[in-house]
Amino acid sequence: MTWSFVLANQAGTTIDVLDGSAKQVQLEYQRSDVSKAIVQLDVDDDRAFTLITQVASITPRLYAYRDGVLKFAGFLTSIEQTADNEANLTATFEDGLALLRYRISEGTPDSPVEYFAQNSANIIASTSTLGGYRSLLSQANFNTASGLAVGTVTATTVVVDSLNVSREVILDRVLEISKMTGGPDLRVNPQAQGATLATLDVGPLYTSQTPTITFGYGAGTPVNVLSVAQQITPPQTRVIVVGNEVESSSTVTAAITTAESAVGRWEAVEQRSDLQSVTDCQNTADALVRAGWTQTISFTPDPAIAPSPLQDYNIGDPVRLVAIRGSIAADATVRVNKIGLTIDNSGVETDHSVECEVGNAVVTAPAVPKTTNTATNTDAPLTSSTQSISTAVNFGRRGI
Repeated sequence: MTWSFVLANQAGTTIDVLDGSAKQVQLEYQRSDVSKAIVQLDVDDDRAFTLITQVASITPRLYAYRDGVLKFAGFLTSIEQTADNEANLTATFEDGLALLRYRISEGTPDSPVEYFAQNSANIIASTSTLGGYRSLLSQANFNTASGLAVGTVTATTVVVDSLNVSREVILDRVLEISKMTGGPDLRVNPQAQGATLATLDVGPLYTSQTPTITFGYGAGTPVNVLSVAQQITPPQTRVIVVGNEVESSSTVTAAITTAESAVGRWEAVEQRSDLQSVTDCQNTADALVRAGWTQTISFTPDPAIAPSPLQDYNIGDPVRLVAIRGSIAADATVRVNKIGLTIDNSGVETDHSVECEVGNAVVTAPAVPKTTNTATNTDAPLTSSTQSISTAVNFGRRGI
């Protein structure tokens, strides 16, 4: 598999091709969040000079192709240059979702945009007015097209009781709505070189529950992982969200109460001035709860047999993770949250990294392949909820 990188202007017209020039490119894909490409050039390279020259008059774009298929489209958001023993230019390009970081919502403190009893997905991207107000994405594109267009919008089960916005960063509001309990997923679709950089799908997008790939370390597993590291961090059993003149605590279920009898009470507070109702504050608080001690597991798979990101699996896909050695015991079906790729100056992938949801509780009994471990499987919901912890899967791979 070979990558190619095209530098273009805001209309998508090619300015230059970076193949053979970029020292390294790092791609970072994130589920329901901004993805990016980090490009490193030598400051003495003509293409570095081209990029700096273009910044004077336009906002450059980067299009990344894997075997001729477009896999990323982004716009320049920062450049760093250093000169010592080595002289490097590092340019960061972010995908279409990041365009909303540079658009401010309508409304004023005296006359805010008010959404009442509206579906969370529609608030983000509906093409119709909602109670007389435009959706957040429509606001971003109202005066001048941002480059991010509406894709598919599918309603979620979550209806936001009351949300006010007034001259706020649209991206912040979009991400916060998506992270409410049961909130919508976000998927950015890069578009062929042209005025539209990407389209945005909003709704319950990542719903598959069945893994097709297993990463394993230890006897009885696929043994495609060379090393494993586990980190265990504290719970967050009760959360208070303070909105605009309202507040609410997370719902304390019997399971939480039972957990607290063992792990104790762990409290946290979140400030959300845009939320106007107790229900919305509660949904946000519930999304922040961690019922038990959480684990982060890092893997280094065998590069000869490990599955390939963007080919064998993608963002939002479920995979199975198994790690067994002494006190390290994990066996769970999890969802991919992040994928990272490093590409060398020949366009060849040299390293991969993946982060997945694992669950909210440490495994309390040895994980045995092909059996059910109640602690892990119960606490690893494959939903859009942020009630999860991260598992990092680090690949060392060449010539894929």
